[in-house]
Amino acid sequence: MDWVQAVGYQHEVVHTGVLEHLLNGESPVTVAQALLGDEAPAILSVEACEREKQVRRRRPIDLAAILRLPADRTFRLGVEVKVDSRWTYTQLTSTIDDGDAGVLLAVGCTALAATQSDLPPNWRFVGPAEWATIVEAHTNGDEALTAYARHVRDEAKSHERARDAVNAGRPVEQLRKGSALGHWAYFCEVVAHSALDPSSGSWERKTLISGPLLTRWIDRDDAPDCGVYIELMGHEGEDRELCVKCWADSDSLEALRDRVSRCLDNGAARPCRRLRRTTKSCTAWSITLRDKRPQDAASLCDELVSRLQVISLTLTDLQC
Repeated sequence: MDWVQAVGYQHEVVHTGVLEHLLNGESPVTVAQALLGDEAPAILSVEACEREKQVRRRRPIDLAAILRLPADRTFRLGVEVKVDSRWTYTQLTSTIDDGDAGVLLAVGCTALAATQSDLPPNWRFVGPAEWATIVEAHTNGDEALTAYARHVRDEAKSHERARDAVNAGRPVEQLRKGSALGHWAYFCEVVAHSALDPSSGSWERKTLISGPLLTRWIDRDDAPDCGVYIELMGHEGEDRELCVKCWADSDSLEALRDRVSRCLDNGAARPCRRLRRTTKSCTAWSITLRDKRPQDAASLCDELVSRLQVISLTLTDLQC
């Protein structure tokens, strides 16, 4: 057992510590340049590298540093490290200003729940494969760093195997959190196969006790008091479900649910139980994804969004 296994790969402090070590080491400029990618300006030096640092905003970020540029210019680098935990757009924008540079370093299942297009404009996504390459180039014979890089590379390979498996309909190897890797790999492939226009909305990811969720809102801004959305739900094991859900106040929710149900079932609303007065959301339609490949689920999602956009245009009839 090496030190990464002893501490636990899932602990973000392990990865933040390696990053801090490299940015305070022999080649901090090349490490920072690699994190920010080819489009980043030329960096002369890396200064004031600290963990849990506030970067002009009130919420601290996992690691921050000052980057010195030519012509006596500087800007700040902020790195948010994630292993298997949730990230949000708001979380990122609350840590650094628009004029600074952010990096979402996702070295666990979180890497399957984010893409570059999901991030704020001044943020860059770095997953386990890219991070492993950066660390491997700077081990300099250090056995501890070499062992760490090997774990990150193994993580990247497990993601590749998981995506191949869900596309082929095979079981996914379990990782740290049971079936989480399989669900996030499946959802990642759904997003990759979807033909939905990114400008029409975005995918939201979160994790509940019941499992991972992938959500797409339908014209959420057009009807602030009610609406519909699709949600892919990961359950225990390999079971997954695609649902259409509604949200509204108690006076309109049942009417909205029945209307959506009739539309999706060609005029025949599904039998549904009466809702409690305190209920704010409910399921109008659902289908199991147990025997469906990600590309099939993506096609279903695209079709549902197209049909639901028509429904959402007439929500005012329900006086939501």
